[in-house]
Amino acid sequence: MIKRFLLLTIFTLIISIYFILPNKAESQFGGVLVYPNVVELDFTDNRTFVSRAIQVENPTSKPFRVRAYVEGWNLNEYGGIEFLAQPDKFSLNDNLKFNPREFDLAPGQKQMVRLTAKLPPEALGEYRSIIFFETVNPKQDILNQNNKLNINVQFKTRYGVAVYAYKGDVARSALLENFKYEEVDGNAYLVATIKNPGNIHCNVEGDITLVSETDKNNTLTSPLARYTIMPNSTQKYRILVPDTLNSGTYNALLKLNYNDIDKKPQVIGGETKLKYKATKSAAKNPRNHLQNVNAEQKIEKTPENIAKPINLDLDNE
Repeated sequence: MIKRFLLLTIFTLIISIYFILPNKAESQFGGVLVYPNVVELDFTDNRTFVSRAIQVENPTSKPFRVRAYVEGWNLNEYGGIEFLAQPDKFSLNDNLKFNPREFDLAPGQKQMVRLTAKLPPEALGEYRSIIFFETVNPKQDILNQNNKLNINVQFKTRYGVAVYAYKGDVARSALLENFKYEEVDGNAYLVATIKNPGNIHCNVEGDITLVSETDKNNTLTSPLARYTIMPNSTQKYRILVPDTLNSGTYNALLKLNYNDIDKKPQVIGGETKLKYKATKSAAKNPRNHLQNVNAEQKIEKTPENIAKPINLDLDNE
């Protein structure tokens, strides 16, 4: 039972870590190095087939075996990843072929996995799947918290490469529908509700600033990690307010950037007011930054202070 629990925990952790790093050129975990992290297949010129290659490398001193397979996925209301038990109409699973599907890698060896996609004639917009590369490493000794018990387990890790395919007239955009402060189960959040009316996904990133109403010199600015809004969807981007923030009334200023389909930079922004009551002393805890939270649980209580979106002029930034 302990062995099974450890295996499941490690397996789940690695999926979470790697799927939220789409903007890095390559990533390594559990001994496997994969490049690129994201593959985009453009069918907008009505091509029948589009092919790409993914490089898988063993940078370790031990051999291991890799198995590749595909799964469908989507994002929930808060941006959490949901793997699909069955492919939906936007999954690439049945239209994506790749080879080899299973191979051994000696230390330092690289393997090119070639993939080819074909979309049906009536396809329009975005289709997506994940190709997982799963490894089984040699058994290793694990100590318990008391450093007394050795358990032999096999570390099974998998790394997901997101694959997108686009066909027909495509568009992406991000519209800020509201921006507000919420308190749920003792936690404080700033929540941006963002709509993507386009037919392909849209990535936004930017920063958020808190300005004290009583002391304009008391400000806190934090960068925000990339957040993905699915096509024809409205999602909530939750930002956890640090519990080390001093009590007071703050103005929260949100600024998000994205590139449209022509790769032209666009900016959206909003502001809201929050009355925050500190639960801890900011002086005692150095963690005084805003955190991105894309949890799967739903918010049940919402205050009435809904923000008014503001327009930001990119040329003046």
